[in-house]
Amino acid sequence: MNGYTFSDGDLEIRPQDHADAEAHLRGEDDQQRIWLWNDEAREDAALATPVDRLATTRTWITANRAAFDAGGPKFCFSVTVAGTLVGYIDANTVLDDDPGVANIAYVVYPAFRRKGYATRAVALILEFLAAHTTIETARLVIDEGNVPSFGVAAASGFLPAAPSNGTALPGRRFLRAVR
Repeated sequence: MNGYTFSDGDLEIRPQDHADAEAHLRGEDDQQRIWLWNDEAREDAALATPVDRLATTRTWITANRAAFDAGGPKFCFSVTVAGTLVGYIDANTVLDDDPGVANIAYVVYPAFRRKGYATRAVALILEFLAAHTTIETARLVIDEGNVPSFGVAAASGFLPAAPSNGTALPGRRFLRAVR
């Protein structure tokens, strides 16, 4: 697993594991649910008991880890700073609407926002993509209401791009070379 852990000092991305489940649930907030979840997932979460939410999160981590261990196409990482879980980041390397492009999505939990962690995690997942995939281009699709992520895109070297044919995700699209 060490080959899949990337660090810039105190910030590290590493494959998700079940030990992250409870901290992940504590870190979730409404903004994350709006930007990354579909309507059905938000409704299901609103009705679920805490025990059900934990079981669902563990199932999600299991599926993410199985995809990672199988070589993708989705690679999900926990983002930690000095050992504390501060968010997660993933790269989906097979996109029907954008062949040859990896979509990067990330969350930084509210207590850890505005500290540059998202920008640093994006840099590390780009290192992962360069080292372990043949992907040449990375994309961010950012909801119009997620103004801080426009700063992450700019600081990470992403440039605004026209929508691809049939982009399934709403929001503004940004691209950059992986290598």
